[in-house]
Amino acid sequence: MKRKSHFKGRTYEEIYGPKRAKAIKSKISDTLHCQGSLSDERRNKISIATKKAMSREDVKYKMSRIVMSSETKLKISQTQKKSASKMTKEERSLRYGNWKDKKLSENHKKNIREGVSRSIIEGTYQSGKGTNFTRKDLGCFFRSKWEANIARILNYISKDWQYEKKVFYIRSLNKNYIPDFFVSNRYFIEVKGYMRDEDSELIDAFKREYSDKILKIIDWKFYKRLTTRYKSKISNWEE
Repeated sequence: MKRKSHFKGRTYEEIYGPKRAKAIKSKISDTLHCQGSLSDERRNKISIATKKAMSREDVKYKMSRIVMSSETKLKISQTQKKSASKMTKEERSLRYGNWKDKKLSENHKKNIREGVSRSIIEGTYQSGKGTNFTRKDLGCFFRSKWEANIARILNYISKDWQYEKKVFYIRSLNKNYIPDFFVSNRYFIEVKGYMRDEDSELIDAFKREYSDKILKIIDWKFYKRLTTRYKSKISNWEE
């Protein structure tokens, strides 16, 4: 006989009622906030007892059918991140383990590969840096939000552009230089929020060796003025 679930798809409030649910959440919150005052021995005992309880089939069954709201999930995530940020590297490794030592199953690897492939095809792939990915509205890969927004401005003012299409060899430095944009087959744009010494040296060398080329630099001040002017006019603008 199939066991009837009294928990599936239900929140704490629906299961226990508003008053008891509030008391349970308060108790959980108090427990989480008092962790800093617990001794290592006490924490270890709590951890062992929790793992033992969670291994019971009846507890697994009940927990799998409790649905948390997005607000509760966010609070738990923030609490965990805050707790982890206070730990040393060794403490985090001891508690959570080293991800490099963890071996993924073949099925897990397959799911990751399929997910990445699908996001690349859909134009939503995003690297670990968080800004280095293909923009769907532009149909082009960019290395930063600023570069993507400059492309949107160029589209808005009806300018033809190419992204990282021209490569210049800088003889004096024995390096290649690739400007961010080549606009209307006339001039180049380099987007630089922060100009490092090596960047400045490379750009100066480019101007000396390719004096017939026009290079415009968009620094943070110039970008700020552009943002003020175009942000409200352009859809998909990235903050």
